[in-house]
Amino acid sequence: MAYDAVKITLLVSCLLLSACSETIHWQDEALLSSGQTIIVNRTVERIPAELGHRRATSYEIEAKYPDTGKTMEWEGDFGLGPIMLDFKDGIAFVVAKPVMCDAKINEFSIAGFPYIFMRSLDGKKWEVISPDQFPKEFKKTNLSAFYDEYRIGKGSPQSAAKISQENESVEKTSNGYFQVAIPRSPDEWGYKLNKTFKGCS
Repeated sequence: MAYDAVKITLLVSCLLLSACSETIHWQDEALLSSGQTIIVNRTVERIPAELGHRRATSYEIEAKYPDTGKTMEWEGDFGLGPIMLDFKDGIAFVVAKPVMCDAKINEFSIAGFPYIFMRSLDGKKWEVISPDQFPKEFKKTNLSAFYDEYRIGKGSPQSAAKISQENESVEKTSNGYFQVAIPRSPDEWGYKLNKTFKGCS
């Protein structure tokens, strides 16, 4: 009987967590390396966490190729968020980074280095690439680094200037774990603490 009670409690807890999850949508104005700006539709799934907070667990982005108007879509693994989107020669490129301690990462660009470089030929299927395969002109983040209700609110559009300002603030408060100038190796990463990624910043 006690075992059944535990099972029921766990089931009810799971149902309550599911019922309390929420999906937030907003738009980032992304400044591309070409000087153009595009609108990036952002989606984040949030679940209840400790002390009444919510955790952003799932990130998605959708945008139009600036030259063709074709739609591209990207979805991160659990706890993996995009920090940069750009285009070159008809190819879409994304940089993603873990934004929570238990982020699920299927493949690193460099083992243990939490900046993941990706590209897509069709805007749907993504492959992880090495930093050497990433265009050299893509230098800085251009997407909101984290979902934070104090910075973004419930779906407020973010201008390119606001994104730049807020990302610089995040770099300072994270001791350089997040970096505005995208590092391409552990040596370029300005994190002031332990640089060995162990699933948590």
